[in-house]
Amino acid sequence: MDTYELLLDQITPYLKNHFSEIPKDIQEKISLAGMGKETEETPDGVEEFEWAYIEAEDKHLYDDEVKEIEEGEGIRKGKGIRTKTKSKHYYIWDKLLPLEREYAVARYDFKNCFGFRKKVASSKLAEAITPYLKTKFSDLPQEMRMNIASVDIFQKWDEISTEQRKQMARDFDASLQPDYEKTVNQYCDWELERQSIPDQIFNWQRLNPNGIASEQIIIDTKIKELEEREIELKELLGYSNSNNEQELKQAESILVTPQISVARVNKLRRNILDPAIEEAIKKAGTTELADVYLQLKELAKDECPPFTGIFEGDALCYTNENDIQAKLSRSALGKRLKRRQMPPNTVC
Repeated sequence: MDTYELLLDQITPYLKNHFSEIPKDIQEKISLAGMGKETEETPDGVEEFEWAYIEAEDKHLYDDEVKEIEEGEGIRKGKGIRTKTKSKHYYIWDKLLPLEREYAVARYDFKNCFGFRKKVASSKLAEAITPYLKTKFSDLPQEMRMNIASVDIFQKWDEISTEQRKQMARDFDASLQPDYEKTVNQYCDWELERQSIPDQIFNWQRLNPNGIASEQIIIDTKIKELEEREIELKELLGYSNSNNEQELKQAESILVTPQISVARVNKLRRNILDPAIEEAIKKAGTTELADVYLQLKELAKDECPPFTGIFEGDALCYTNENDIQAKLSRSALGKRLKRRQMPPNTVC
């Protein structure tokens, strides 16, 4: 904090200004925070162009380069039609609301202020936030804005209840713990498994044993195992043993030991990768791991969000919701696909 000048301090007077109205030195810092100049290419009719192909060099030439060579042996020339584009320049800053600008800068300060993460890890935001539970984001102390912005990925502080704000602070405190990511992954696996059990039970109940006692025993045993596993998972996730649906919904939206809300946990792993996985399944026409993995790998090569185009062994690297590089291995993909599959429709 002593050597880093918070950008939040500097942009406060300009939150409602256009980018062009901000001093140059601050413009440069805003650009570093990801809100600088962007170029948008849009179609603008078609145009004719000349081309040449040199067989010996396996090389294509276009436009002015074509005029410098003559057609001959191993050299072909021709004309083609291509789409014209026009470039439109804009500043990301100008497309954001003042509150969105403030969130983005606060998040940038949190990431770039040397030693800040270590400093806040030694204190508890859930305790410090108590006097500010009814305070709007823009009126929070600077350090609190940085902390909240880092965890409030949907920028909803001003819209949520005081209880939800408390939970957000608890989520932030939990995120700074050394085993946070490992803990979140474990809770994700448990929660996704719990959500799949009712469908599994339903499908086992639909099986027809055709009067064969041994098959009915297998079905009843499987259903009992699933029911016991559901109770076990609820206990692990911090739900009560009550079957009351309203109580379960409240538990899901409030608290899961250790201070990680189920609704938030689900978003961490499901939302970021699901669209790409669903696209891969669609292209593969099946949920078989080998086929889906190949299609997903092609999407990753093309840097289809959230993938980065980087591979480590069989793992596909992607950027998670915290802008941290993570990996999806082939085996992890297999587990995700398994959860999508229905239980067998015959008794083994």
